[in-house]
Amino acid sequence: MSLYTIRHDGSGLWRLTDDAGTNWAPFPAPDGRHYVFVKMLPPRNYEIYLGDLESSRQVRLTFNDAFDGFPALSPDGHWLLFTSGRGAAGGVRQLTEYVMDVSSLGLGPGK
Repeated sequence: MSLYTIRHDGSGLWRLTDDAGTNWAPFPAPDGRHYVFVKMLPPRNYEIYLGDLESSRQVRLTFNDAFDGFPALSPDGHWLLFTSGRGAAGGVRQLTEYVMDVSSLGLGPGK
């Protein structure tokens, strides 16, 4: 599953992810250049990445064998909110909200 952007008028379809894996749940950064999304790594490890619309570069933000997903960025671009199964007892499906300081990434408006 790939991620795309498109203008409101339906023009400008552009593919953001080009790998064979599953990419989903994109969320735009307030700087208008970046976005966070979830990538499924084999065999079934969901991790959060930062994508760059200008360079197409992807940077992995989470590193845990548990599910990490549903990313959202604060309006100032300083905080990443996501849910994760880390910390859940073995065999238990439980998601907890986490906050990550991403202020050093410069994702705020006008950056």
